[in-house]
Amino acid sequence: MPWKRAVLTEVSDFSVSFIAHVSGYAVGMILYAMLLWLVFRALQESTQKNQSEPSAQSPRWLACWTAILGLLWNVGALLAFLLPNLHLTAPLPVLYALAVSALGFLPAVVVLAMVETQPMGLPAWIRRSISAAGFGLSGWASLMHLHAALSGESGSMSGAALQAMVWGFLVLLIWLLAVRVRAEGWDYMGGIVVLSGLAIAVLPFSQHETGEYSWGMEVVGHHANLLLALAILYQDYRFALGDLFLKRALSFLVLALVTLGALITVGIPVLRLDPDNEMANLSRLGVFFALWIITALAYPHLRKAVIWLVDVVVLRRPDYDQLRQEVAIAANEEEEPERILSRTGALLQPALLARQITWRPWSLESEAGSEWPGQVGVLDGDRGEESPASRAISVESLVRKGSSESSLSRPGGEEFLVFIPTMELPQYVLVIQGLLHRRRLLSDDLFLLEAVAHIIARRIDAVRSAHERCAVAIREQEMRKLTIEAELRALRTQLNPHFLFNALTTIGYLIQTAPARALDTLMRLTELLRGVLKRLEGDFSTLGQEVDLVQAYLMIEQARFERRLAYQVNVPSNLRDLPVPALVLQPLVENAVKHGIQKCAKGGIIKIGAEVEQRKNENGHEAWRTRDLVIKVQDTGQGPEDKGQEVAWGAGIGLANIKKRLHLHYGDHAALSMHRSPKLGTIVHIRIPLVGSSDLLAEESECLPSGQGVKE
Repeated sequence: MPWKRAVLTEVSDFSVSFIAHVSGYAVGMILYAMLLWLVFRALQESTQKNQSEPSAQSPRWLACWTAILGLLWNVGALLAFLLPNLHLTAPLPVLYALAVSALGFLPAVVVLAMVETQPMGLPAWIRRSISAAGFGLSGWASLMHLHAALSGESGSMSGAALQAMVWGFLVLLIWLLAVRVRAEGWDYMGGIVVLSGLAIAVLPFSQHETGEYSWGMEVVGHHANLLLALAILYQDYRFALGDLFLKRALSFLVLALVTLGALITVGIPVLRLDPDNEMANLSRLGVFFALWIITALAYPHLRKAVIWLVDVVVLRRPDYDQLRQEVAIAANEEEEPERILSRTGALLQPALLARQITWRPWSLESEAGSEWPGQVGVLDGDRGEESPASRAISVESLVRKGSSESSLSRPGGEEFLVFIPTMELPQYVLVIQGLLHRRRLLSDDLFLLEAVAHIIARRIDAVRSAHERCAVAIREQEMRKLTIEAELRALRTQLNPHFLFNALTTIGYLIQTAPARALDTLMRLTELLRGVLKRLEGDFSTLGQEVDLVQAYLMIEQARFERRLAYQVNVPSNLRDLPVPALVLQPLVENAVKHGIQKCAKGGIIKIGAEVEQRKNENGHEAWRTRDLVIKVQDTGQGPEDKGQEVAWGAGIGLANIKKRLHLHYGDHAALSMHRSPKLGTIVHIRIPLVGSSDLLAEESECLPSGQGVKE
């Protein structure tokens, strides 16, 4: 029926208008209330710090009066809009006139801020006159609105006063804007002037009780002033706006806009279907149910998009996940706690918009004797108390405000301390100083700092542990080196009297049997002892020098044994410069003379040789690029007659010293072996690795002292 269709159309239009107005007023009250709360909180902090007005982008009283006037306007206009629909009796014209009057003083406050923040080259009396004119115009318009509301002649607002206020402020604001731009250039206050001019210009569209304008125009007239609140919040309290309002309220606002759009584009046409048709009624029900499901499913995606918009566009935040990875990578590249903390501060500084991020050691004494919130004390070796890092530490226990006097003496000088919960002392704090744009550490920032604190704390613990292990290893290596050097010195001093005793015995025999040869033998002994003493000064000699020393010894022994002793030396000239342990050949030759030649009536031959052989592995195959210097001492004398004598021959003082010294120098890579053959006699082999041709086994290379071994 036509009348039902008309009723449905009117109901649908009223629903859209009602939702739009109520949503706008609710958003306005939230914005202005938040702005007022932020201003009071900043004022309280300044009072506690005895800090003067900061040199911000706009004076604090501008934000304060903007918040108060905007809040009065939205509360009064909302009540004036709701009460008639709730069929409640109230002095609505007076209430709405007071709300409009509050909004009318907003451009006057902007004019005052305009002329007070910058002189613009205008004399003081002109600036005072401009401010007085603005407040006078707003006051006169307010009185006219109240008169109209009380008299009931023209609704809640005086049309003449409204027009005069609109045109008067537009002219005044445009003139001030031109003067300021010419004198100071475009700045933040220029935008405030433009937004306040826009709010006052569309104010005539807000007369919803007359029905002169559509509900869309009324919404613009009522809520254009929200742009001014958003501008002040964005400029002065950007991060609080994003954390406290935009991410939450904007998500619901976008959802409301989507719902309103769906209602206008789909819901209203469906409501206008034939109300007498049952199928149309079912269609309406199905469509609204589908719209409800669609909006419910779309909300998570809308919220995600809003969060991205706020973080990237409004707050211009970096990707915190990527930043955490960069901090972890940078920390792993450093090997000193100081470098780790410095690089972390350098990475966090642009992300948090801080003037400076430093670090310092932390202790109870350095922080005025106050324990860190949530901290239970560090590990005490005597009492065995638990470390704070071993317990769960909340975000609040890691980040708190500092109390540095230097940070409180300058504007925007708040200091935040981030505790680094390392397992051992010293512990540290990151000091975040001077957040820009009145920035606050928000929830996302706190979680970032918590993650970063644990990342670098674990890295510092790992670095300290590695340093401790290295220090212990170095100390052990030094102690082992000193022990080895002491043992080598002791072994060399054992060789000297043993050899000297045998040599003097030989000379004594020569003096008795061949006095004419005694002088020559004595000179050879002097040369020999000089060479031995020279060997005692260092751990290593060359193979050629050792061969020369042994030849001098054998010449002395030849004087004793005459034709019973002969010797052969077969050492290639290219091997004579290879380094070998000092006095490594002489004890072998001495044993060959004592146990082989001396006990044989017909004497024998002592053969000395050297060659390079490829080392063989456990399977008998040649090891790749691993070679040994093999020194051979052979005698053709009698040798030991039984097994017991062979054991005693191989366990003498000289051979025991050689085995010990080879082990100290080369570990298991060097060897001394001996075997007896009836045809060849007794053969002793010394095997020394050539470390210059190839590296030793990796797991055993640490056994070789640095710089030792035979090099090609």
